Parts: sequence; structure tokens; C-alpha cells
Amino acid sequence: MSAIVGFRESGGTEHALVGGKGANLGRLAGAGFPVPPGFTVTTEAYRAFLAGPLGDKIAEIVADIDVTDHEGVERATADIRQLICGTPLPEVLERDLAAAMAELGAPFVAVRSSGTAEDLADSSFAGMHDTFLDVVPANVAAAVRDCWASLWTPRAAVYRQTRGFDHLEAAMAVVVQTMVEADVSGVGFTGNPLTADTTESVIDASWGLGEAVVSGSVTPDHFVFKHQQVYANNQSAYALVPTRSLGVTLRLKEKTVGSKEHKIVRDPVTGSGTVAQEVSEEQRADFSLSDADALRVAELGYRVQKHYDDLPQDIEWAIADGELYLLQSRPITGVNFAWDEDVDAWQTVTETEDAVWTRVVSDEGWTGAITPLMYSFRAHMWNTAWHYGLPFYGREDLRSQRAIKYHKGEAYLNVEHEKAIILAGPKQARAMVVNRLPKQDWDEVLASPWSALEYLKMVGKFAMMGRKQVDGRNVGNASGFFGHFKSLQDYIDNRNDEARGLTEEQVASLGDAELKAYVEQLTIFETDYATYATMPGWFIYSRDVMAMLAYLVATWYDGDNPNAFLELVTGTPKPTAALRENVELRQLTLALRSEPDLLRMFQETGRERFFEQAWELESGRAFIEQCQIFVDKNGHRGHADRDIYWPRYADDWRLLYDSLAVHLKVDDDPMEHLEANNVRRAEVAEDIMANLRKKSFGFLRVEVFKLALDYSLRFLEIRDNERWFIDQSTYSLRRAFLDMNRRVRERGLLDADDDFWFLAKEELYEVLDGTHNPRLIRAKVAGRRANWEAFLNREVALPKFLQHGGDFEAGQLNSFELGDGRVGYQGMPTSRGVMEGTARLVKKLGEIGRVHRGEIAIVHATDPGWTPIFALVSAIVAETGGMLSHCSSLAREHGLPAVQLEGALSLIPDGARIRIDGNTGQIEVLDPVAESAEESEGVRELAAALS
Repeated sequence: MSAIVGFRESGGTEHALVGGKGANLGRLAGAGFPVPPGFTVTTEAYRAFLAGPLGDKIAEIVADIDVTDHEGVERATADIRQLICGTPLPEVLERDLAAAMAELGAPFVAVRSSGTAEDLADSSFAGMHDTFLDVVPANVAAAVRDCWASLWTPRAAVYRQTRGFDHLEAAMAVVVQTMVEADVSGVGFTGNPLTADTTESVIDASWGLGEAVVSGSVTPDHFVFKHQQVYANNQSAYALVPTRSLGVTLRLKEKTVGSKEHKIVRDPVTGSGTVAQEVSEEQRADFSLSDADALRVAELGYRVQKHYDDLPQDIEWAIADGELYLLQSRPITGVNFAWDEDVDAWQTVTETEDAVWTRVVSDEGWTGAITPLMYSFRAHMWNTAWHYGLPFYGREDLRSQRAIKYHKGEAYLNVEHEKAIILAGPKQARAMVVNRLPKQDWDEVLASPWSALEYLKMVGKFAMMGRKQVDGRNVGNASGFFGHFKSLQDYIDNRNDEARGLTEEQVASLGDAELKAYVEQLTIFETDYATYATMPGWFIYSRDVMAMLAYLVATWYDGDNPNAFLELVTGTPKPTAALRENVELRQLTLALRSEPDLLRMFQETGRERFFEQAWELESGRAFIEQCQIFVDKNGHRGHADRDIYWPRYADDWRLLYDSLAVHLKVDDDPMEHLEANNVRRAEVAEDIMANLRKKSFGFLRVEVFKLALDYSLRFLEIRDNERWFIDQSTYSLRRAFLDMNRRVRERGLLDADDDFWFLAKEELYEVLDGTHNPRLIRAKVAGRRANWEAFLNREVALPKFLQHGGDFEAGQLNSFELGDGRVGYQGMPTSRGVMEGTARLVKKLGEIGRVHRGEIAIVHATDPGWTPIFALVSAIVAETGGMLSHCSSLAREHGLPAVQLEGALSLIPDGARIRIDGNTGQIEVLDPVAESAEESEGVRELAAALS
């Protein structure tokens, strides 16, 4: 194998031979991307160079390296670098290198390190190794040795060892590439690294060579593009299956001009190498990229991403004389991309740019963390129901806006949709649910006029149009205030078998296409149910009547019972499905108590072994038969969370054990509670009616009260019964998806048994069909699982109101005065998270010794030499650099909150107690009194070694 390989030659894409950067350039060049021509000095050349006495000397030095001894690391690596730079290249390599340079014919080249551990998905080694720009041919050999030597800087050695890479196994290739004399250049991320939004591309650009942007030494121009799906035709927002996507268009969403204080250009004095040159005031004020050129860069990045299995890429690019060049590409590291947008891919209506979203409805109705699989069919159900109702209360215009979206394990409803539903009701009803909206909307909503006539028109529209015919019969009948009760009862009484679905054996017998069709059938069943049986009964009628009842009691009744309304709506007059389930559990508990031997076994064996060992007792076998009857009827129940991720009684009898264990601790009879509630409710109702009869129009007041109370109690009763009913259909879907997972696992298409929960059903269909992108699916599962588990375990607090991927209400904080003498500054968030700590000003690398562990570093900018500080601090504030700078990228990789704040070194007192919010960009100075900045000995040694 030749020591030198061209980008397009055989071996030009072999990672072990040409390193990460070289392999990426080889792939990109081979795929036809505009990569400047070049070649790679291979790792074989590096290993040949180190063969013999030189390699033995290096091995001896490496054997004694202790990364905790900072001065020792500096001495050892300096010795290795001196050995490499002082050893001439082998004659054969010198000759081959000269021939390759002559063939390239470039007057100037870029010489870049390309390590075998570089540009990996989990360890990029970004900026760890050296790059030399504008190198003349005569100096290329020396630059190659310098790149090899950069494998042995202190920062590279420490990073390598902490990431688990063997020093002697690591090898260095060197890329030699025609130098692009850039007019403008920069970096681009094909996914937004701050919000983890995979439908956004982010570009930073500045005059001259891209080194100024990559190093963070300037504040670049900033562009954000939105990826928008284009569909074959106009499809309604609430259709079940979306039309075929024609692809993606990129739209400029926002742009910000940067200060661009200087640019990196070829040294005009020496004719080679680079220098920083001041930028004129006029150029600073201008955008370095036109919108058209920014779009060209974004489109280039998007094509590169598609080439790399659609995984987000970090690219470097340049424009010279109007030509756009791709300098390199690597995976974006340090960002948990989850592709939440793809969970909503079934929606063909574009998300409104500045939409605000609320999760209050999900908190009330869904409970717990929501898996993408559950969301993908349940969100469709609610989306259809919400869009169905819009014309009836005069907001058909909202059909052009998405109603629901998935975000990090939670479902969010569009605030405009929620506001429209609230405004459709009387003012008394609004007060009960206005907390579902941001506070800024409260006054408007509560003060908006309400027309009884318009309300009656809305009810009439629902009564006339709230029907759907399937096979000649009504599947819904939302005809007015009482019609929806009839619709619900019709489902419960006559469609129970349809909800219970197929048995496990029947599902397993279906072919793949039949199984997908069965899932869609169940989805349509639930969608029709929500649309025609519960809308508008749930969201308008019942809400409004309950609110009216509360209002009547609060304003008409002036008796001495302050809890009257709550006592009226406590419990239901008749047993509900949930109450009957509890009665049956109590009966099982009584049976258990009646058999002392069996009860002792229950208490001693525990949930893992009880039902298995109970077969040994005659009483145990009889008890298990009783339990089987219970599970046959209630097997779809057993978990408080509604997500199908969680097993139910039919899946795991340990859940039944847990329920029985709870009932054994109490001796309450649910029917006694029912009767007691009914007695108390009757007493309270009679008290209220007696009070109302004494007032003017007392008879009429009493009749209105009785009507509102009767309606409210009917609603409370049927609400519980319908949930028990529809949970059967949801469990049928769980059973179908479990069988789908069995099939894909048997075919080796997913890695783990629970991966499928983190795919939307359409994505799971692709896996079942074998048409999926395995790398992308694996990445989606990992990202979504991490978000879901973090929300489930309450390791993160998702915002109540969401906008642009962040906290909407927190984002409104823009005052610099925070009260009590505290000062706040609004910067640009570049890495998410919140941290309080001591601010430590670090104006230059040699001052790292001033930083104590856990402090918040305030810097102008960072370059790769600053890398160790990220393992020391708890957060970082930079004056310049932008979202894609080295500082921001490393902060995200280390999980540190970061904010860019112009003038931070002068605004924030050294040693002050501050709070930095990487979600909103806000920095609060909690206590400006400075704490000691005495250097610790160990950190001082680190600073000395790195300087």
C-alpha cells in the first residue's frame, strides 16, 4: 500500500489508513461533493516513520506517562514532539510526497492532521491536532512532521487517555489539500446544536478563512434555516395517512449580523502562513453571506447529511470567487438529537413559526412520560377531534395550524387551539381552565365577550352535523348537550368486542400487511370515538355545565357550607367501571384473608413467586381461578400511566399482586363509600335548594341547579366508564405492537426488546418492512430514550409553555433589574442547563490557575488549548464565538450550561455569585461580593503545563 493515497483512490476512505478527516474527505470527494483536490499521507507512513529506534524511544516515554502529573505529561510529550520533529522523513516518503505535490499542482496547500480516533460519533477530537494553512510546497514535509507531533500535545494525550484510547495504537494520517483562498467561510450544523432540532440548519460565517469562526476568535454572522416538507397535494390536517412527501425545502428562518472583528488571511509579508487582519467598520456591519449564498451552504450541508445516513453533520465550508467548497464534515457530537419532529411526520400542516405550546392538557389527561409509539396514534386521535370541532365554534382558520406536537417525552397542545376552545364557553367556564394558557393571555380571555346566541348556534351546528355513517349505522351522535351521552353509551354497550380486539394468538396469525392494517383499524376506531362521541361533549358541554354548577353554587348559594360544590361532585350516584373493579379486588382480598395458609404464603413469598407457588395449595388453585376471571375482565388495566409502554394485569400478574397487597392494608368497602357519598350529596343538594327557594325566582333557580347537577353527575359517571372502555382498545394496540416487535426482533432489525417503544408507528412499519435506515433508527431510539427517561425520572423539568424548543415564559424575562439590588444580563444561550456558582474571570490561558473546581468561567473565547478547563468548571460564559464555536461545542459535549454575553469580562464581577441559564441566555448576579481567587496548587500546575 502506498504511503500516499489520493482522495478518490482505492483506500482513500479506509478510516484506519487515512484517519477520520481523510476518510470523510475521501467519501465526500467520491460522492461528487465540491471538495478541493488533495491526498492523504497514510497511517502506514506514520508507523513506518516510527519504526525502529525512534518508536522504541517513544514507547519508553509513553510507559511512564501519568496524566495526573501535569508537569510530567508536559515533559514527556515535549520530548516525543522533539524526537518526531527532529527526525527526517524516509527518502521514499520524501520522494512520494514531492511527486504527489507536483501532481496536485497547488501553489498553497492546507496540511491537516487526521487521527484514527478523530471525527467519531462519540469522540470528535475536534481541534485537538494541528492544522497548517497556506503552506508552500517546500514546507509540506515539515508540516507533515508537525502534524504527527501534534498527536503528542498534553491536551491530546490527556483527552486520549480519558476517552480510553491506547496511546501507541493511535496513529496519525495527514491530509494535504489545495488551499482555498476564501472570501468568506465558516461552519454549518445540519441540526440545531442548541435546541437539538433536526429540522433546522445553523450556519456561522465570517470574512476570510474559517479559522476565525472555528476558533471562536470572532463573533460570526449567524443564519438559521428551517427544513420544510413538501407534499404531493394539499392534504387536510386531520386525515389518517399523510400524502407522499416530495422532499424538503430550506427556508431562511432568522439571521443575525456578527461583529466579525478580524479575518484570517495569508501573511502578506512572508507569502505563506496566516495572520489576523482587522476588518473595516463597513464589512463588520455587512453580512458576509448573501441570503442566496447562505442557502447554498445550507443545501450543501443537507446533501452531506443525506449522504451520511441522514445523521446531523458539522461541516466546514468556504466560498472563493463565487465557488462553494466543502472542506470537511464530521458527525455533530455532544448533542442529544432525538428527531422529535419525525414523531410528528404524519402531520402535513406546517408548524407555525412562533407558536406557543402548553403541556397542561397532557398533564391532566395522559399522565407520565409519553413514548413516541403511544403518541403517534393517540396524538392523531386528539388532533382529528380538535380539528373537527374548529368550524363549529368559528375557528376554521386554525385548521392551518398544527394542534399538537411531541417534545422530549411529552405532548404539547397549541395554545391558540386551547384558547379557541376556552373562548367558546361562557366566562364562568373560562375561569376554571384559564391556567392552561400563559399568564399574558389571562386578562384577554377572561374579559372577552360571550354571546349566548352564538353559543346556541354552535350547539345547533354540532347537533346537525355531529354524525358519521359507517356501513349504514351511526358511529357517533354528538347531537347537543345530551346526545353525546347517548353516543358514549352506544360505544360502551354495543362495541365492546370491537374495542377488545383480537386475541394474542389471532394477532400472531396475521401477516405483516394484515397486522399493519389491524393497527390502522384500531387507530381509526379510537379516532372516530374521540371525534364523534367525545367532541364536543368532553371539551365544551361538560366543561361548561360543570363550570356553571360551580358558578351557581358560588353566587346563588349563601349558606354556611364552604365546601358545597366539592361535596356535590365527590363520587357518582351509581357504581362506575373503576369502582366495580375495586369491588372485585376487594372480593379477591377477602378470599385471600379467609385462607390463613394462603395469606401466609402471599406475605412470605412476595410478588415474584406467589402465583407460582399458590398452585401447591388447593385453596391457592381456587384463588388463582378467581384471579383469572378478574384478569379476563380487567386485564387491560393495572397501571396508572396511560402509555402502552407499561404492562397491565394481563401482561404481568405481579401487578395484581401489588394491587392485592394494597387492598390488604385497608379494609374499606368501596360500596360503603358510594352510599356515604350519595347520602352526603343529597344532604348538600337539599341544603342548597332550600337556600335557593328563599330567593327571588327560587323555583326557577332550583330547577336550573338540579339540571346542572344532574348533568354534571352523569358526566362524571360516564367519564369513568368510557375510560375503562377505551383502555381496552389501547391495550389491543399494545398487544399488536408487541407482536410487531416480536417479528422485527426475530429478524434482527432492532437491537433491544424495548427499542420499538421509541419509534412512531410509521417508523416501526418501515422496520417491519425492512425499508428503514438502520443507523438513523438506532440514533432516534437512543436520543428519544434518553429524553423520555429523563422526563420519566424527573431529572428534567419540561416547561409548562414551550416556544422555539425552550421555556416561553422564562424567555420573556428581559429586564436587567431583578430587584433587591440584583442585576441580570440577557445573553445568547449556546448550551442548555442551569447552574449557580462563583464567577471566575479568566482573561488568558495562563490564568486557568485562578479557577477552582465547580466555578463558572468567564472568558473572552476559547480554543483547543483551553479544553481541560471544561472538566474543571460547572458552566462557562464567553464574550464572543457564537453557537458553533469551540467554546459552545465543548460546553455541550461536557454537558455544561453556556451563554455568550458581549462584555461579560467587564459586566460580571470576579468572584461574584451568579446564576447562568443556558436555556434562556439569562445571567443573574446574585451576590456581587467577590470571593477569594487564590490559586490552588494543583490547578496552578495544570495552567503552567497548558501555557
